[in-house]
Amino acid sequence: SAIAGKEAATLLNQWLDDLNAGKVAKELQLDLVEAAAKRPEADVKERLAKFNQARPDDGGLGAYVECLMGGDKDAGRKIFVEKIEVSCIRCHRVQGSEGGDAGPNLGDIGKRQERRYILESILFPNKVVAAGFENVTVNLKDGRNFVGVVKEDTKDSFALLVNEDGEMKLMKFKPAEISAKAKGLSGMPDTVKEMLTKREIRDVVEFLVNQK
Repeated sequence: SAIAGKEAATLLNQWLDDLNAGKVAKELQLDLVEAAAKRPEADVKERLAKFNQARPDDGGLGAYVECLMGGDKDAGRKIFVEKIEVSCIRCHRVQGSEGGDAGPNLGDIGKRQERRYILESILFPNKVVAAGFENVTVNLKDGRNFVGVVKEDTKDSFALLVNEDGEMKLMKFKPAEISAKAKGLSGMPDTVKEMLTKREIRDVVEFLVNQK
């Protein structure tokens, strides 16, 4: 009813006033922002706009501050292991799961890193690339080029983990076959933020924080 809708908007405005005053727990911020975004009332929109305008730029991370806390770790695990669009498990290992070796092992990431680092690594993987997991471009003397993560580099053998049509394949070359090598960006795509909702991102953060 109109009355119920008006009461909901009034209550939401009170919450948004608290949000803008910094008085709302971080675990509740995403739920509150999402609820406010669905309302048609001008005063609700105004308060939500005030919150959005006050976000820090923070290298792009400010747009996702409400994803830092409040997630569901079990839902995050399901996304990490099963969601084909992002295919996290193809490149990363976590506790109790199979996984790939193209990316860092995340089995104890929650012990090594805090939430902000984990969120930033999901959204902007090229900002801080884990040592040894940069993509490397290899040019062969026969004209072929490959891009992947180095798995072996000795005087007798060079091995590259390459993504071929969604499948990780280990390719080995003799150093004499290589004409040039160049380090590039992270092997992790920077499109995860387009493939997951903020709620899903928050759940994955919570899952990874609990990998200890």
